[in-house]
Parts: sequence; structure tokens; C-alpha cells
Amino acid sequence: MSKMREILAAVSAYKLEDADRQAQYKQLLKELNAIVVGKDFDEIWEDVKALAEFQQKLDAISDLIETENVEFEEMWTPEQCLKWLIQAGFDDPERCLKEDFSFYDHYIDVEGLDLRGKKNVTELPWGIRRIRKSLMLSGSGVQRLPSSLEIVGGDLDLKGTKVKVLPTGLTHITGSVYLQDTEIEELPVGLDYIGGHLNLEGTKVKKLPAGLTRVMGDLNLCGTDILKFPDRLGLVGGNLSLQQSKVTELPVGLIVVKGYLDLRDSSVVEVSGDLVVEKDVYLHGCSRKLIKKFKKMKKEGKIKGNIFV
Repeated sequence: MSKMREILAAVSAYKLEDADRQAQYKQLLKELNAIVVGKDFDEIWEDVKALAEFQQKLDAISDLIETENVEFEEMWTPEQCLKWLIQAGFDDPERCLKEDFSFYDHYIDVEGLDLRGKKNVTELPWGIRRIRKSLMLSGSGVQRLPSSLEIVGGDLDLKGTKVKVLPTGLTHITGSVYLQDTEIEELPVGLDYIGGHLNLEGTKVKKLPAGLTRVMGDLNLCGTDILKFPDRLGLVGGNLSLQQSKVTELPVGLIVVKGYLDLRDSSVVEVSGDLVVEKDVYLHGCSRKLIKKFKKMKKEGKIKGNIFV
């Protein structure tokens, strides 16, 4: 317990210059203290959920502090971007610069970038805030993304790249996310919307973003080390696959799964009775208690498909 209090004291000494980040920081500190106050060491140590929450809040604070300390890269000029387009081998780079790049005072918007297989490209122009369409980098030499990146309007494909972290300010991906064969272990804490599929099977991702509210396509966590769903996740617009995953419970806030729900040989032991599943539920290898609960939900009309055990 003293160690936890030492950690709390250490992370409580910061003052962030950005007002929004400072507000988030204060809220996270309040939530951290709520986990510890009034409990002894044994209570917390035996409470797996409390320990996981403590670590999640601590990581979120670390992300905020890191973001505050990042020295944002100086925005590239049109001349620098043109040189980059030429070196990257774009056809008609002058036309591409004129039609696909928009320059503002403090950021750049780009129509879309397809650099798949281009090993000679190791970076993207600094200052990019939004990619209006897809950012396709699989098999490229890109090693990190601009810290200014906030929105990807299509797919984000980083398969087989050396990218290790995603920009902390990335909040919105309209398409699907592909992270196989990368070193990425977590998604930005503020990422709240994924408009396509999120397939994390075969990735090293260990944590979902705390702010994630909707995944409009399939969500596949099969065989991953992810332990917990974000509390705010309310909708999975496709299939939810947790086969052989380590998730132990579905969040109370998860109201709708529009596809099937696959819990075969998973660690799930608890589910909210408010959950509605539009298609089939697969429960092979699950506890009798969980199977009984889903059968009750089926009778209540909350499981629209069949239950397979």
C-alpha cells in the first residue's frame, strides 16, 4: 500500500500547461485516489479488477504527461513536402502537392497516402493533422507517425512496419485498423471511434483505449493479452470474437453487438443482462453459470440468433 501511495504522490506533482489535458489529469488523479482510499493492501492486492484499473489510470496519466512534454515537430513547408513526394516516387508530385495537400497556419491536411511496400520512405511530413482517406503503410520503411495526427478518414494499415507507438492525439479512424506484425502494444487513450474493423488477433496490443465508445465493424480479440474492455464501449457494429482471449467480463455499457458473439474457450465469466446480440452466440468451453445466463437472455428476447454450446 505504501508503494501505491508513493506512486500517487509522484504522479500528483505535475501541472500541465494545456487546459484540457490538465482537466483530464485532475479527473484521473481523483479516480486513482478513489481506488486506494479506505482500502488496505490485501483488499486491493486480491482485487484483480482494482489493480487493472489502477494501472490503466496510471498509464493514462503517463500518456498525458508524455504528450505535454513532446516537442512537436515543426510543420513542413510546401517545398519540403514536394521534395518528399519526389523522393517517395509519386507520379506527378507537383500535381499531388497542389491537389492532395492543404496547408494551414499550424497543420497540414492530406487527401490520402498509399506507401505500401516503399522501403525507401522512412517518415511522413511533420504537421499532418488529418488524412482524409486511407493511410496505407504496410511493408513500408516508415518508423513513426507525425505526433500531430488526429484523424484518419479511411483505413489505417501499418502491417509489417517498424512503427512502435501511435500518436497520442489520434482520436478518430473512419475505416479499419491493421496492426499485425508491428511492435505496437496499445492504442491512444483518446481514440473514441473506429468506423471499420479492429482485428487485434496476432498483434502485441495489450490494452484498448479507455475512451473507445464504438467499433462499427468486427472487433476481434482472439488470443490476445487484453484483460479489460473500455467502460464506455457501447456498440460493436459487427461480430465480437473473444475466443481464447483473457477478457473476463463484458462491460455494463456494452448494449449492442450487431453480429455474432464468439466466447469459445474464453475467460469471460460475467456479462450484463442488458446486452443485445443480433446474431448467434458461441459458448463452447464456457461455465455452466454463463451458459445458463445466456439462455435466460435468449428467453427474454435479447439474443436474436441461436446459442451454440
